[in-house]
Amino acid sequence: LFRSPDNTSFKNLARAPLKKQGTGAKGLEPFRIFEDSRGDIWMATVGDANQLFRWERAANIWHDYTLQVGLAQSGIGSAFSEDRQGNIWIGISSEYGTSSLARFSKGEFRVFKQSNGAPAGFIWDLFLDSRGRFWIASTSDGLWRLDESNTDSFEFIKY
Repeated sequence: LFRSPDNTSFKNLARAPLKKQGTGAKGLEPFRIFEDSRGDIWMATVGDANQLFRWERAANIWHDYTLQVGLAQSGIGSAFSEDRQGNIWIGISSEYGTSSLARFSKGEFRVFKQSNGAPAGFIWDLFLDSRGRFWIASTSDGLWRLDESNTDSFEFIKY
């Protein structure tokens, strides 16, 4: 990844000197990148290793969350979203049709597998609508909705 100097305006971005940003990633390429409301950058990589990282802006350090969310060689972070409470949601998908959802809340992950009611298939997108409802788009199970995303038990509505 490359980073422009802080406070670079969009107008001046083409002339800003870019600085290479080391992440520690072993993956060959970034697959998904997401900026949360705190300005932290989340990155899922693919290639030699499927990994999940977060750049914590305030401390200027990278965190490797690959093991905490259970990413294996076949699993990748396929979608990101943030709910109204600031929880980060990550869709984890594989080429084998298995998937899970990971929620990062208060510095900890909770992973919801298909056995916990998470949708099957590749999770293409996660979306928070204007009412605060959380939508999940999956290749095998279609469209799902979660009305309350900040609880410990979930009731998904499947369309």
